[in-house]
Amino acid sequence: MQIPVLLLVLTVSAPPAQAPAVTYGKVLGFQNVQKIVVETLNKKVEAYNKAPRTAGTPEKLDFEPALSSVISERIVQAEVPPETTISQATRMLQEGFGHFVDNLVEFAKKKVIGPVLTLNKQLYEQYMGRPQEEQKCGEVPCNRPPCCHYCEPPPCKKEG
Repeated sequence: MQIPVLLLVLTVSAPPAQAPAVTYGKVLGFQNVQKIVVETLNKKVEAYNKAPRTAGTPEKLDFEPALSSVISERIVQAEVPPETTISQATRMLQEGFGHFVDNLVEFAKKKVIGPVLTLNKQLYEQYMGRPQEEQKCGEVPCNRPPCCHYCEPPPCKKEG
């Protein structure tokens, strides 16, 4: 009789099974993530190239095609809230990745000298590897977990 009681105690005290994380990859799939990444990059490049320039800034913005795959591989692993729909994930990715590109461009302006600023894997890796205090919240891909757990604006709450 003691064995059934022990089994009951173990069953009741066992932690609940953890549900697998919901990610952009699970909600949208790699192809759709990459499509959104390329569309957003193209929109940001077009907007930059049409905007007036200040002295000393690159006149043209471009990106290497391989960059979209590198970024998409990281984004598909980023978590989203468990009940996220396709349309919500799409909006979150467009907004969050838009913030990411804006911040990457500002970062790259300080690193690249010349008339053309080409976003590439090397700049991306430098940007993602910045010290914690320089990282941004509200970006997709998120480089500052856990403060912006789902990488969704508004920016994270003050820590401490």
